[in-house]
Amino acid sequence: MPRRRCAVRARVRRCGGHGDTDKEWTVGLQLVEEDGTTTARAVLDTGTATLTGRGAAHCNPQDVDIPQIGEELAAGRAMRTCPGG
Repeated sequence: MPRRRCAVRARVRRCGGHGDTDKEWTVGLQLVEEDGTTTARAVLDTGTATLTGRGAAHCNPQDVDIPQIGEELAAGRAMRTCPGG
Protein backbone atom coordinates (compact mmCIF):
# COMPACT_ATOMS: atom_id res chain seq x y z
CA MET A 1 0.00 0.00 0.00
CA PRO A 2 1.87 3.15 -1.17
CA ARG A 3 1.80 6.06 1.25
CA ARG A 4 2.78 9.61 0.54
CA ARG A 5 3.07 12.41 3.02
CA CYS A 6 3.57 16.03 2.27
CA ALA A 7 3.52 19.19 4.32
CA VAL A 8 2.68 22.65 3.11
CA ARG A 9 3.24 25.88 4.98
CA ALA A 10 1.07 28.88 4.36
CA ARG A 11 1.59 32.33 5.81
CA VAL A 12 -1.45 34.53 6.29
CA ARG A 13 -1.68 38.16 7.27
CA ARG A 14 -4.60 39.22 9.38
CA CYS A 15 -5.63 42.84 9.09
CA GLY A 16 -8.00 44.33 11.61
CA GLY A 17 -8.75 46.99 14.12
CA HIS A 18 -5.95 45.85 16.46
CA GLY A 19 -3.17 46.24 13.90
CA ASP A 20 -1.62 43.75 11.52
CA THR A 21 -0.32 40.46 12.83
CA ASP A 22 1.44 37.64 11.04
CA LYS A 23 0.32 34.08 11.65
CA GLU A 24 1.67 30.85 10.25
CA TRP A 25 -0.64 27.95 9.54
CA THR A 26 0.58 24.45 8.77
CA VAL A 27 -1.31 22.01 6.56
CA GLY A 28 -0.41 18.33 6.61
CA LEU A 29 -1.73 15.83 4.06
CA GLN A 30 -1.58 12.06 4.30
CA LEU A 31 -2.40 10.24 1.07
CA VAL A 32 -2.98 6.49 0.78
CA GLU A 33 -3.73 4.64 -2.45
CA GLU A 34 -5.05 1.09 -2.54
CA ASP A 35 -6.93 -0.84 -5.24
CA GLY A 36 -7.90 2.21 -7.31
CA THR A 37 -9.03 4.27 -4.31
CA THR A 38 -7.05 7.18 -2.90
CA THR A 39 -7.88 8.51 0.55
CA ALA A 40 -6.59 11.72 2.07
CA ARG A 41 -6.49 13.17 5.56
CA ALA A 42 -5.82 16.89 5.87
CA VAL A 43 -4.86 18.54 9.15
CA LEU A 44 -4.81 22.33 9.41
CA ASP A 45 -2.96 23.68 12.46
CA THR A 46 -3.66 27.38 13.02
CA GLY A 47 -1.63 27.58 16.20
CA THR A 48 -4.80 27.94 18.25
CA ALA A 49 -6.93 25.18 16.68
CA THR A 50 -6.48 21.96 14.75
CA LEU A 51 -9.00 21.16 12.01
CA THR A 52 -9.21 17.78 10.25
CA GLY A 53 -10.86 16.77 7.00
CA ARG A 54 -11.06 13.58 4.96
CA GLY A 55 -11.59 12.90 1.28
CA ALA A 56 -11.48 10.06 -1.22
CA ALA A 57 -11.28 9.50 -4.96
CA HIS A 58 -12.09 6.33 -6.86
CA CYS A 59 -10.76 5.32 -10.26
CA ASN A 60 -13.45 4.35 -12.75
CA PRO A 61 -12.63 0.79 -13.89
CA GLN A 62 -12.89 1.95 -17.52
CA ASP A 63 -10.27 4.70 -17.02
CA VAL A 64 -6.51 4.44 -16.98
CA ASP A 65 -5.26 4.43 -13.38
CA ILE A 66 -3.24 7.63 -12.92
CA PRO A 67 -2.50 7.91 -9.19
CA GLN A 68 -1.62 11.61 -9.35
CA ILE A 69 -5.18 12.50 -10.40
CA GLY A 70 -6.65 10.52 -7.50
CA GLU A 71 -4.23 12.19 -5.09
CA GLU A 72 -5.21 15.67 -6.26
CA LEU A 73 -8.94 14.93 -6.03
CA ALA A 74 -8.71 13.25 -2.62
CA ALA A 75 -6.50 16.05 -1.20
CA GLY A 76 -8.88 18.75 -2.47
CA ARG A 77 -11.88 16.95 -1.00
CA ALA A 78 -10.12 16.52 2.34
CA MET A 79 -9.27 20.23 2.47
CA ARG A 80 -12.86 21.11 1.60
CA THR A 81 -14.24 19.03 4.48
CA CYS A 82 -12.11 20.77 7.11
CA PRO A 83 -14.53 22.55 9.44
CA GLY A 84 -15.55 25.87 7.95
CA GLY A 85 -14.56 24.73 4.44
